[in-house]
Amino acid sequence: MESQNLLVNFYKSNINSQKKRLILPFEKQKKLNFTEPQIIAMAPDDASLKAGRSLAHRGAWLSSDSNDRALWGEIKGSGSKPYQTQVDIINLAFKCSCPSRKFPCKHGIGLLLLVATDANAITQHTSAPEWVAEWLDKRNSKIDKSTEISSVNERSPEAIAALEKGKLKRANDRRNQVDAGVEELQLWLKDIAKNGLLSLRNKDYPYFSRAAARMVDAKASGLANWIKTLANTDFSGNSWHKPTLAHIAKLYLLLNAYKNLDHLDPALQTNILNLIGWNQSPKELVENAEALTIKDNWLVIGHEEETIDDIVVQRYWLLGLHSNQTALILNFVTRFSPIEMTIFAGTVIQAELAFFPSAIPLRAVIKNQTAVHNVLPSMPASTCSNLTQALETVATHLQAFPFFNDHIVTIDGLTLIDWNDNMYVHDNTGHIIKVNDEMSEEKIWNWMALCIESPLTTVGIIRDNTFCGLGIFDKNKYFLI
Repeated sequence: MESQNLLVNFYKSNINSQKKRLILPFEKQKKLNFTEPQIIAMAPDDASLKAGRSLAHRGAWLSSDSNDRALWGEIKGSGSKPYQTQVDIINLAFKCSCPSRKFPCKHGIGLLLLVATDANAITQHTSAPEWVAEWLDKRNSKIDKSTEISSVNERSPEAIAALEKGKLKRANDRRNQVDAGVEELQLWLKDIAKNGLLSLRNKDYPYFSRAAARMVDAKASGLANWIKTLANTDFSGNSWHKPTLAHIAKLYLLLNAYKNLDHLDPALQTNILNLIGWNQSPKELVENAEALTIKDNWLVIGHEEETIDDIVVQRYWLLGLHSNQTALILNFVTRFSPIEMTIFAGTVIQAELAFFPSAIPLRAVIKNQTAVHNVLPSMPASTCSNLTQALETVATHLQAFPFFNDHIVTIDGLTLIDWNDNMYVHDNTGHIIKVNDEMSEEKIWNWMALCIESPLTTVGIIRDNTFCGLGIFDKNKYFLI
């Protein structure tokens, strides 16, 4: 008991410092003026943040100016010309002439931190220099084009017919290749079932890699990823049997769903094809007048990042404050294709999102973004009162789409508890759910410090029957975990 009291007192002593991670207060928006903790949350990594902090003083900058639309500055770089750094403060975005592939780079972070810590370091102007104005004009042009639908068809009817004919032939050829791959993979899974799960422990890596390569050849890269996940299983312990059997069963279900594709709901057909390996075009989605679109103030409730085969996959989770719709924005970044970030965890964007067809609409693209707020315009429209209600939502999702995994939920009255050396979320009815093991120790500490005094409304992801905390609403404020 004494050790528990000491631990609780330690948590309480850290509450004030942890609440400096405040992202969004609930008040009327006057102007975009990010606080230091908000800027810290934008940093792509600790190294960029550390480097940005070193530049957050007047002596580092040759010039630092602003107007009602942007911040900009020039700073000495490694070459003869200074680096030119720009920040769009209306539709949040960064640009810098330095060679860094990070967004924002250390110069963008440093410029924002300079403003946050020393407002007098920035000179206010009514206009911007040419290099800033040109960038802003291009951004305005992109926004305008995103809402335009061209009424002029530059191709002749004959050319359009030829393109459609070629497109149909390629689609049929691919379907035939995938059909063959699916038949082959079903036989491969039946052999595993016939020989028993224990036989997998004796298989070498080429056994799996050959099967995955065959799926790539069959134009079914999604199925290849399922096999790679199976290959990465740790067969040395005693806890692999149940998840491995579940993985194989879901893969077999996916193959049967594909073979029964023509009898499924159109939205579910799209989901199945995506899992098999068909990609959806964000550009075509934005141009599709029939796509589901929702205008709202979207709270960016969290951000995840992982590297797969030298590709950085960025996931931004959003919550519509009026519609209560959840959304996932996916970015794929390589060293050859850096992207310009316009959303950051903890901010609110005023935007129209277009959703990919799905039995459970979730993945979306930003069709039109008109503003960024650094305050919380309103609380979420509705929340789950406890874990039971949240799990009922999960059950509804799985009934509509059995392969749906990341369920975004907002639940009232949650606390974090340590039980039998594992972390659990505890609700106001006494029910618990295990915290996902992939959550970092730092986030666990932040979470514990925020909810130690009383149960709070928590936003998170229910994934593989575990809970990943993203953020907390407390007294009309939003905190990132």
